Amino acid sequence: MTTIGGGTEATEPAETPAAAPVRRTDRRIPIAVGAAVVVLAAGLTVAKVGTDAVVAVFHGLVELVTEPAPTPRHVVAPAAPQPVVAPARDALADLPEAVRAALIGAPPTGDFTFRFQPGRTPREICRAMDAAGLANRGWARATDAGFFECMSELMTVPGSKPVARTVAVDPEAGGTVDLPPQASTLFFVARGRGAEAIDTVRFKLNLDDASVDAAGRRLLAERIADLGTTLSWQPPEAMLAAIRDHRKYAADVRGIHVDVHPESDPVKRVNVVLVLGRPANRLPPDRFVALPPMPEELAPPPEPPRTAPLQPATP
Repeated sequence: MTTIGGGTEATEPAETPAAAPVRRTDRRIPIAVGAAVVVLAAGLTVAKVGTDAVVAVFHGLVELVTEPAPTPRHVVAPAAPQPVVAPARDALADLPEAVRAALIGAPPTGDFTFRFQPGRTPREICRAMDAAGLANRGWARATDAGFFECMSELMTVPGSKPVARTVAVDPEAGGTVDLPPQASTLFFVARGRGAEAIDTVRFKLNLDDASVDAAGRRLLAERIADLGTTLSWQPPEAMLAAIRDHRKYAADVRGIHVDVHPESDPVKRVNVVLVLGRPANRLPPDRFVALPPMPEELAPPPEPPRTAPLQPATP
């Protein structure tokens, strides 16, 4: 501490107040109080409802705590009952036995098919093939023959060149002949017994030049497709495959009989014949019976007699 004379006087430090003592709360007191409350409540309960009820309550609490959780159950709804369908009734059951035997007991009479009817006339078909590159003179009666036809000229396969060939004419004597050079060609001919219908159509591919073998077969397939378009008829793929593979094929396809006949000597050739004019299958006459007379109650009433119309009076 500083005095008036300028000296300094030592001073004692001020006393620091002692720290307040820490009070510890005894936790046993609330526990004891709670226990006393429980005992008191239990005593009151025992006094009111009896010891058996208290034991039962505590026993139930123990079971509730110790019992395992219940397993969930999946309940499946029963399937809906299926409707009972009555068997179909035989529509012929009420007929006499002889009639039933005649209707369903007779053996089959054969394979009946529809007859193909071209949608174009022979003249239209020949003109269509002429436009497709197989030039012909149209549908006309064949010279000195009892049928009609249109025959095309030889159509050269694109890219083909004339090839000379030597052919044996007498194998036993060893004779041969030199043929003039020929290119691979295609032609067609349609024929019919009458002027109004074509019975057969024939295509022939001559493969004298083997270098255009595939091109010639494609050309043949294209011209057959042109004919099919004119007739509203689609050539079967099996027939086209037989043409490509140089093998035989015969089948009835949608009303037309198809025949593929290949040749291999002395050169490869392919013949395709379409038969259009096949006769239709018909039942024999003995399979038809006359209709029985109509009962009188179902017969139409007779027509009233016709009278002459009234004439106007002459003035």
